[in-house]
Order: sequence, then structure tokens, then C-alpha cells
Amino acid sequence: QARCSLRSFLCGPTLDSSMFRHSGLTLLLLGGAATADSKPVFDYTFASNCPVCKSFGNTTLKALYGADGIADAVDFQVHAGVRMGLFKDYECVLEKPGCPMTRYMLCALDTKPANIMAYLNCWNEAAVIRWPYTEVARRAQACAERSDMDWKLISACSSSDHGDQLMEHEAKYFTERFPDFAHAGPGKPFGVPHVYIDGEEMGPKGWAEKVPYDGYVHKLCSTGIKAAACHSPETAQVVV
Repeated sequence: QARCSLRSFLCGPTLDSSMFRHSGLTLLLLGGAATADSKPVFDYTFASNCPVCKSFGNTTLKALYGADGIADAVDFQVHAGVRMGLFKDYECVLEKPGCPMTRYMLCALDTKPANIMAYLNCWNEAAVIRWPYTEVARRAQACAERSDMDWKLISACSSSDHGDQLMEHEAKYFTERFPDFAHAGPGKPFGVPHVYIDGEEMGPKGWAEKVPYDGYVHKLCSTGIKAAACHSPETAQVVV
């Protein structure tokens, strides 16, 4: 199995986190009424145009977030895989320099975090965008409208200083959290998708897509959350 690097649609071999709203780079976490420290943290790092991330998001993540009671019981945090490139512009998986897809994604997260799963689902359901990437804005607008988000706000954010702040924040997070994947250049892997649950890395060598849906439910339920999904007989049989 291959994972995502900068330019390969097959992705490169691996070397070995919100549903967030930034306002002055403040993080607002998506979840239910309970305080964040009472919930297990599902910390997910992805890339907008990474084929493996799109597959994981469109299957395991979508099913997990939609499982009965999980969204209310778990603190889902989402981060983008973005780093500074060789020529002092941001680079992301299979994107133009500057990462326009990721900028739109971060601005959508910032604009209406409560609807972000709808946006991610819309984005992941569509095919990977290929060079010359002319449909990026059209795709982002379609997903914003489908997710009941204000496209004008998202579009304005993407070309603003605030959009720059969001990108800077995510690049700093990514390079500090994943130093092995902080090295710029074609073919250098990003190590996404990557998931931690309460700080524990999921999947062999961080290959989050190797853990099945039931494995994630079992792991989250083992933290003591109260969710109807925890009582399914399939989940009870899974060992992660």
C-alpha cells in the first residue's frame, strides 16, 4: 500500500490535529455539550487532495462520525498536512504551490465548524483534482453551498491575511507534530492520513487507513464513552 507524497498519484512510501475555528488562531473544537477534557480526542491529520485520505474520509471517517452517539461523545479534531516548500511557498499533497485546496478547506473549517463534516464528505466523494487544477474554486463553492456554508466568506478568507494566518498555524502544527514529514520536495511523504486517539497513534507505523471502522469504534468505546455504537456485537469482537 502506498501513501501520499507531493507529486505521485500512487503516492510515496511512508517513512516509517479540529473540526476547528481559528479566530486570532484560537481553536474551537466540534462536539457536544460536554467539556473537551471529558471526551476522548480523535486527532486526524489529512490532505485535501490525497487519494488515500479521500478514501479513508469517505469510508471509515464518515461511518465513524455517523455512528450512533459517537459524534457527541468524542472530541474530533482535524488538521491539514501542509509545510513550507523549497521555494518559500506552502506545499501540500498533489496541489499547486500555495495549496489553494487546503486554504479553502481551512477557511471552511474556520467559517462554520459545526457543518464541517458535511463539507469534508462532499469533498471526499468527488474525484482527485488533477493538473492544471482549474476546478478547485468551483469544487470548494459547490461543497460550501451543499454544506450550508457562506461561500462569500470562505472565498474572502482564502485570499486574506486571515487565510495566511490559518495556513501558517497549520504548517507550524504539522511540522512540529510530524518532524519526519516536514522535509520539503517532490516525492517527500506527508504521512497522511494520520490518527491519534488520546495521543495513541493508530495503525501500524501510523497507517491510519489500516485500522478498520470497528477497530476505531472499539478503541473509542474502550475509553468509557457512552454511545449506542459501543453496544454493537461486531465492535465487541474487535481488538486493535
